[in-house]
Amino acid sequence: MSAAAEQRVEEDPKKSGNVKEDDSDNDYTPGDFAALGTSAVGALGLKALEIAETERANSPNINGVVSGRIKDKIEKAVNVINTLIYKAEATGDPSSLRAKNRQLTAQIEELRVADVIRKRELENMKVIIDDLKKEIRELRGDLTAAIEAKTRARDCQRATLSKFRSLRGNGRRNGRQGPRGSVNWSGGRRC
Repeated sequence: MSAAAEQRVEEDPKKSGNVKEDDSDNDYTPGDFAALGTSAVGALGLKALEIAETERANSPNINGVVSGRIKDKIEKAVNVINTLIYKAEATGDPSSLRAKNRQLTAQIEELRVADVIRKRELENMKVIIDDLKKEIRELRGDLTAAIEAKTRARDCQRATLSKFRSLRGNGRRNGRQGPRGSVNWSGGRRC
């Protein structure tokens, strides 16, 4: 086929709009081979060429010159198929790559959903942490107030005991027996 004819063949499907971007290999693959992998299709081609070579070798109707040319063409076809198999295996089977691509796309979507959920949970955790920090600040304030009240109460108790002891000691010297006697309790410092 000439280069111009090949170009026309390539342009015709584009003009007709029948080319699918997702399944482009189906345009060139017969239905029987669509489900097979690259290596399996190549093996079938090699087997067909082997049968053709056997038929050529056993055919009495083909003369020597034509038989030699057919043999050369079959050997070239075998080499071409082997090269194509090697290159296809090196780059990967398009159908398996598409399947892998669909699988990875599904995983990406799952990870996106999980990421959104994680971000929501993180925001909820931040709100909870802020509330707990606020509560801790309030509790620290309450604790500080309680410590100050305890310190004041202790200081007041010490002052009262000191005053009581001093009054008790003064009362015994003056002949009084207890704090409820003639000692003036109202004149002292109030706690």
